Amino acid sequence: MAITIVDNGTSYLDGLKAMLPEGSFRVIPWEDLWLASVFDSDVLILSGGHELSVVGNEEVFQKEMDMIRNFNGPILGICLGFELIVRAFGGELYVMPEGTKEIMNMVVVNPDPLFERLPNFTVYENHRSVALDLPEELVALACSKDGIEAVRHITRPIYGIQFHPEMFPDVSCGDEVFHNFLVIAGVIPREGC
Repeated sequence: MAITIVDNGTSYLDGLKAMLPEGSFRVIPWEDLWLASVFDSDVLILSGGHELSVVGNEEVFQKEMDMIRNFNGPILGICLGFELIVRAFGGELYVMPEGTKEIMNMVVVNPDPLFERLPNFTVYENHRSVALDLPEELVALACSKDGIEAVRHITRPIYGIQFHPEMFPDVSCGDEVFHNFLVIAGVIPREGC
């Protein structure tokens, strides 16, 4: 199975790569999307980013948002990737006066295989933007005190999570959420019967 990580300038790339089966992925910097085709991939993972905000830079990220709308396989957007998914389908983002950088409690508002065995859980947050208004194509899956934290497309295997599953797996459940996505995407088999 061919997995492409679109690196949106995350400083957590090594942690993200460590969560994937060795040799199963390639990394493409978001600035180089025009040079490479991701449509020969089976799964896309859109990393977070620390350089630019989506809000006010939609034109800069237009190629990536077009890719989100046109890719036929499973997609997981993490943090900035979540924000790109929300904007790609017409949702609104709000930039908080101060960012969030903490282990935070999540509440599942719509059960989904992404949160199998995780009715409520904690994850690591590091962001400034939140989704307040979702388009019809996306459904909220989990929320925190800041707002919507996880979404799913209503008909396609596209997921967005505002948190960082690759960070602090010893004290959060992000790695379990990421594992569940890999099962949904068919990257790894479901355990048990």
